[in-house]
Amino acid sequence: MPARSSIQSGCSARAGPVYSSFSGRTPRTLAIAALGLARLALAVGAATALAFGALSLALPAIPAAAVGVLLYAAVGFAMRSLGLSDAWAYVRGLH
Repeated sequence: MPARSSIQSGCSARAGPVYSSFSGRTPRTLAIAALGLARLALAVGAATALAFGALSLALPAIPAAAVGVLLYAAVGFAMRSLGLSDAWAYVRGLH
C-alpha cells in the first residue's frame, strides 16, 4: 500500500516541524529568553533616555535631536556586539 501524504492523513505539512521545535522547550528556557529580552529592552530604553531625553534638557531641539541620533547610533553599535558574541558562543557550543 502506498504511503499517505500529510495532506491525505489530515495533518498539515508544516505542523510536524513547528511542533517539534517547540516541544522540547522547558519553563527554564522560556524564563532565560524572557530575562534576555527584558535586559535588552532595559538597555535600549536607557540608551534612548540618555540620547534623547538628557540631551533635550541641555540643548535646543534641533541640535539635541542631531546629537541624540549620533549618540543613539553609537550606543546601539556598541551594544550589538554583546548579544551577537553570546549567540555565536552558544551556537559553537552546540557543535
